[in-house]
Amino acid sequence: MVFRLGAVYRVRVKEVTESGLIVTVGNNRTGFIPVVEMTGDFPDNPRLFFRRNDRLQAMLVVKSPDERRLVFSLKALASVQGKPSTHDEERKEREPEFDNLFQKFKRDSQWRLSLWKQSIETKRKRGRS
Repeated sequence: MVFRLGAVYRVRVKEVTESGLIVTVGNNRTGFIPVVEMTGDFPDNPRLFFRRNDRLQAMLVVKSPDERRLVFSLKALASVQGKPSTHDEERKEREPEFDNLFQKFKRDSQWRLSLWKQSIETKRKRGRS
């Protein structure tokens, strides 16, 4: 398979790392999507939005002369298409799950903090008597 710069390829996420996504394309050729080449709303940790075996469309933006190093971009594809990347829709589906977990964490933390404050206040009152 000959890879062309600027062409859009269907890739499958092989591994998710802190620095980006290791993907496979074509006949098990390996490529990389760095965090900076993901759309603007993705955080620094791609593990929050991508999982192994996710299928994406990405644009080839860098290739070495021998095609051993392939770098893909979701950001470039989104800007060419003039719309958010296809993975944004899936991300939006996952957001409520994160929001629910965060709200539960916040409630639990506030409850624990109030218990801790009550405990400290009780200890202070005992010390004054």
